[in-house]
Amino acid sequence: MDFTKGEWKVDKAPTCHYVVADVDISSEVDKGYIAEVYSCFTGTHEANAHLIAASPRLYEWIKGKADEGDNDAKCFLITLGFE
Repeated sequence: MDFTKGEWKVDKAPTCHYVVADVDISSEVDKGYIAEVYSCFTGTHEANAHLIAASPRLYEWIKGKADEGDNDAKCFLITLGFE
């Protein structure tokens, strides 16, 4: 699976949180942005942004378990469309 390389981290802004990749991206438009997370006044945007930022590490962990033969991990990857 290909996704934006580098460590994903959360940058706080007044009205939302940004998930950005810590990579050298030459595009002036992109600048490593992965997502903008808003809460619609529910206060969940920070937790959601951190969950999105953890996605590459979570994927690698689950993929490792699947490669070791864990059937639940294999099924999870299939359900998400990664295998």
